[in-house]
Amino acid sequence: MRNPRHCAPIAALVCLALAQAGCTEKKAQALVVAAQTFASEAKGAVQNVRALYLADISSPDETFEKQSAQVAVAIEKEILSGSSMNDEKFAELLKGTTLSNPALSEINQEFDLLERAYSTFASMYESLPQGYLFSRQAVKNSEKHAINLTVQLINMAEEVEKHPLQFRGRRILLQERLKDVAGITNEELRQASIGILSKEIVHLRQEEEKANQQAILQCLRAAEAGKRVAQLIRDYDKLSLEDILTLTGDALGFASAITDSADVKALVAKYNGIRETIENDPYWAPLLDKAITDSGGTN
Repeated sequence: MRNPRHCAPIAALVCLALAQAGCTEKKAQALVVAAQTFASEAKGAVQNVRALYLADISSPDETFEKQSAQVAVAIEKEILSGSSMNDEKFAELLKGTTLSNPALSEINQEFDLLERAYSTFASMYESLPQGYLFSRQAVKNSEKHAINLTVQLINMAEEVEKHPLQFRGRRILLQERLKDVAGITNEELRQASIGILSKEIVHLRQEEEKANQQAILQCLRAAEAGKRVAQLIRDYDKLSLEDILTLTGDALGFASAITDSADVKALVAKYNGIRETIENDPYWAPLLDKAITDSGGTN
């Protein structure tokens, strides 16, 4: 029978090992939550900016009156030609004229790639808690992605702030209505039309400003989450569970403080400074992709 005094140190070592394993698992789980939060915030930012770009190049939907006029012209053409309106021609009338815009497809493809990049980053952490004892290398492998995606978000925010996007289709429709109003000869009717149109123009201006601002702020919320995740990855081995939870909580608190009433220009300037610090940091700089660094601060 073993001497109980000899078993005591072994039991203590086993308890210590189990405690450390439990702590390591909780650290991994905390990092997973931080990484998934970053990916979710980033996906929202990409969707916001995508919507702005699509609205900026989209043609206006034709009014009912214009569509009716086009159908009338087609019917008149058929009548004058003496041909009958068969099923195929009638189907064409119902389908209408569809204009394709290659730029729409290109923009969607570009933003699809961006969304996949953030989803790929999140997927790196899906099995991390289960394999937490062997996660050190998996965590380090995701580091390059985290810092590049963070800088990319800052670049997007700066681009939108410098070059606000427009709801171009709605602008074109309002411009056409301005021409119609100019042709109204009845003074009372013209003034009433001008009053209605003026309100719609101001409303459009406000919507554009709000959409651009929200896209910028969402990019910066995601960038804040990404910056903290990159910090967690860099210092993962040295950080305690408490450190990870504190850093994650600070990031979430700061991101939630970026509200619609925030000073957008000041925030963009702040994060441009963060990007410059990252680009000049001897640790982070080698991890950055040239395409991402070249796109920042050059517009």
